[in-house]
Amino acid sequence: MFVIPIASLAQYLTNSSTACPLVDRDNRVFGVLAGRPGIPTWEADVTRPAYQAIAKAKNQCKFKKTQKYHRRGRFPVEATGISYGGGQAKPQRLTVGQSGVNESTMSALVESTPMMRIAGYANTAMRTWAPRLYQRYLRNMDAIRTNDPSLQPIFDNSVFASATVNFGPNVACFPHVDDHNLAHGWCAITALGEFDPTQGGHLVLWDLNLIIEFPAGSTILIPSATLRHSNIPTRDGEMRASFTTYSAGGLFRWVAYGHQSQEDFEREDPEGWRAMEANREERGQEAVGDYSTLSELGIKGGKCGEGKTKE
Repeated sequence: MFVIPIASLAQYLTNSSTACPLVDRDNRVFGVLAGRPGIPTWEADVTRPAYQAIAKAKNQCKFKKTQKYHRRGRFPVEATGISYGGGQAKPQRLTVGQSGVNESTMSALVESTPMMRIAGYANTAMRTWAPRLYQRYLRNMDAIRTNDPSLQPIFDNSVFASATVNFGPNVACFPHVDDHNLAHGWCAITALGEFDPTQGGHLVLWDLNLIIEFPAGSTILIPSATLRHSNIPTRDGEMRASFTTYSAGGLFRWVAYGHQSQEDFEREDPEGWRAMEANREERGQEAVGDYSTLSELGIKGGKCGEGKTKE
């Protein structure tokens, strides 16, 4: 494993609006350490209130055993938003909790100003660093909303369809991939809490042999369905939670199949289904083409600190 040292990410870690792109051998940006906006009050107005709101919501929610002990770790988790998959007949709102308590609590949480600002910043980062991928998400969400007006996004400032809160007090994810998300899509992860990021809470990208310091209030966007990732625990007595925004891959397939399931598409239009299956390789190249190169983004060299994202 290679640990990204503090020196090479000094601005990302301490300031700010400076970002560090993750690039492949062809200089395509497939992820970005987006940092945080260069706003002096971000800590006071966003980072701390967001964690306080999450801690309050945790005390109000009732969690099933499967929400506290799951494949991602040993901490309470709750999701909200629009999804499709896992036995759903069509895209619909995720069922939140066992009663209306979690539903109202999660709605209040994601609609709070700090969480909205975090979601908006992640949205801006994606639009900045992957504009074609961003447009794919935007078109897909627009198509779903047009086809079913009852499915309104949970955020009015984000193209992501869903959000998950990983509640504390010490969130440390096991190595995993989020295989229900769009395969080449991005998941925005924001760390929150009170901990020393040099001593714990690091993001581990196993396939890239990278360990990345991940301070509270900072956002990272990665293709979480394909990159195996986890977190190092923080020290005893410290607090860490995380907030993620993303879209299920099933939502994109639903739209591609003409707003119907794969089974219905195969039955109703077998010729169209066969043509789509025959173009798998072409669709793979199209997906890779959603990533922008550094030159397209007007960045030379690709060193950390050469790009900026504004709120």
